[in-house]
Amino acid sequence: MKNITNNAKQAKLTMLLNVLVLVFFIISMVFLLNFDKKNRAMLTEKPTYEFYQDALRNAEQPLKQHTAELDYYKVKMDTLQANKPDAKNRKEMKKWQEEEKRISGILEEKEAQLASTDSTIAVAKATFEPVEAEYHQFESDMASAKTTFKIMMWITILLLIVKIACFAWWNYKNSLNLHEVAPWMKKGNKPFWAYLGWIIPVYNFIKPFSFFNEIWDETTYVLNDKDITKNNPEEDSEFVLGIWWCFLLISVIIISWFLHSTFFTQGAMFLKLNHTGVAIAAIICWAVYLLLEVYIIKKYNDLNKKMVDNSDKF
Repeated sequence: MKNITNNAKQAKLTMLLNVLVLVFFIISMVFLLNFDKKNRAMLTEKPTYEFYQDALRNAEQPLKQHTAELDYYKVKMDTLQANKPDAKNRKEMKKWQEEEKRISGILEEKEAQLASTDSTIAVAKATFEPVEAEYHQFESDMASAKTTFKIMMWITILLLIVKIACFAWWNYKNSLNLHEVAPWMKKGNKPFWAYLGWIIPVYNFIKPFSFFNEIWDETTYVLNDKDITKNNPEEDSEFVLGIWWCFLLISVIIISWFLHSTFFTQGAMFLKLNHTGVAIAAIICWAVYLLLEVYIIKKYNDLNKKMVDNSDKF
């Protein structure tokens, strides 16, 4: 009698993690929509904020020049006062008085000009400050909502990684069973590919699927060969597994790209797509992938149970 293990515990743990991933993904989408609401409110307010910000900058632009000009003529006046000629020298005194009058007039003009600039800046600041405060509040709300979403999403990703590890562990145990009862499996995939297939970049686009498909096909063959089950021509495991794997790739790659382009950029997808619709579509795709995986785990676990119950036939 072969050493065939019952892998129901690993299967149940993987199915439970699938449900948890789905629950946390749905929660993440709720927080993503909340972030989107705050983000769009901030973006709506942004043109008004930038308009008044530019108005303040335009008002402040001449300040430096006007201040420098006023300081220049003040220094010139001080120099002129320090070099006042003797009153007896009427000709020099007259020239000095005319220059003093001219510079005094310029000083009055520059002071008035600076006062006007200060007044314009004060008005621009008074108008801009409440707009700035409101915009920064929008920014703060958006940042807080984004942080909350990221926390929930990282929890979801962590659960997904743990779930994949458990799924790989379950497949590893199933592969060991097959290697016990099917000598030809020595020429097939080694059990360690249950883990390695998920890790190797690019290769992981197909290897986990082909590995699980091989396990399923060979298990069905062994059970049929020992007359434990009868071959069911209507059952097409490869088709079901193909749909499962397609939804996995769609959910992890395409849906992730759609979510990023819709919610975290300001391109065509952000402007034209219905954000709530994208979130709902993402939930549906992830639900189909995760629940279909629960289904195929349960289906294969029934085959595993038959192998364990009939271990004396191997």
